[in-house]
Amino acid sequence: IYSYPTLSTPLNESFETLINHWYPYGTNSSWQWGTPASSNINGASNGISTWMTGISTNYKSNEQSYLESPCIALNGGETNWVLSFLYKSIVQEGIDGFNLEYSIDGGITWQLLPAHALYATNWLPTATVEALSGPGWSQNTPDYTISKTLIPADAVAAGSIKVRFVFKSNQDTNAEGVAIDLVR
Repeated sequence: IYSYPTLSTPLNESFETLINHWYPYGTNSSWQWGTPASSNINGASNGISTWMTGISTNYKSNEQSYLESPCIALNGGETNWVLSFLYKSIVQEGIDGFNLEYSIDGGITWQLLPAHALYATNWLPTATVEALSGPGWSQNTPDYTISKTLIPADAVAAGSIKVRFVFKSNQDTNAEGVAIDLVR
């Protein structure tokens, strides 16, 4: 049994310590915490640590894995909460990739975190990622890239949110993967 704490906002997670309460799981999961040591993804965007699908190896075939956050309190009367993160990605473009889901009931149910109509940057830039059967991130990036959007109104009304990065791959070629850093 694992008990997630509730983190207060503003969230500023650079993953410099493993005690950050993010939890990897799934089928064939390759999520690891540490210093990336692959050919192209060979460092964090800030500091030395990040979460990555395979710190020094490629992600796995037929992977369906998750990196889940602790509960994040959305308090203080604010209504325009922004969620942002940095990522670096070397994947089989259009085939393998990741998206971001959110939950307002402690992780019982999950739904895709959509781009806000009025405020989103680089959110779900690949219209269809084959392994995800929907939108996500599935392009190779030479450097860490920022993505951000407003948190949905239902999560703000609920007063808390959990998010999880969902990574999926097919049975074919795999690559270095995805590194996630500076979740805010």
